[in-house]
Amino acid sequence: MPAIHFKLIDTNLSSTVTIFHIEDNNYSLTLHCSSKIGIKRILETAFHLFRIRKRYYCLHCSESQIDEDILLEDFGTGDNIFEFQLISTATIKCVISYTNQTTILPCNKEMSKLELVKYALELLHMEDKEIDSYELFLIINGERSQVEDDLIIEELLQMLFDEMISTERQTLKFELEKKSD
Repeated sequence: MPAIHFKLIDTNLSSTVTIFHIEDNNYSLTLHCSSKIGIKRILETAFHLFRIRKRYYCLHCSESQIDEDILLEDFGTGDNIFEFQLISTATIKCVISYTNQTTILPCNKEMSKLELVKYALELLHMEDKEIDSYELFLIINGERSQVEDDLIIEELLQMLFDEMISTERQTLKFELEKKSD
């Protein structure tokens, strides 16, 4: 992920950009920037600060997806105040609970168990890099079933629904636990 560099200046920047991450408690990020900044750079900043992955999100304004290759000034609002929403494009969501925290992860059917655990640890702000020291349990009707290391999301969906995976949004519920030593 590209680094974010801040520079102190003695100038009022002309544009105010607010990005709402609707799926994460409607958290928002407000930036004061030049109208010459590209939408792609605004997105990179949001992905970095919200700790989310680009492949699962797009930027919307007034319910329309925004092209990443344009500049902020191309919107032409007179007041230079912009409000955008990060919208998930993923058709599969994983709700992962760990102790007293819960996070919702967008994912795709190719995502592995290890990638899912790593992503969950990042979003839960747990910098423990020993992914193998965690166990993942799939919750089905209140029952816990341990997820094997080599499984991918598509296989879990097939086990759950025992049929072709639909194009509708699917939600899987998990619990993450640190292995006892």
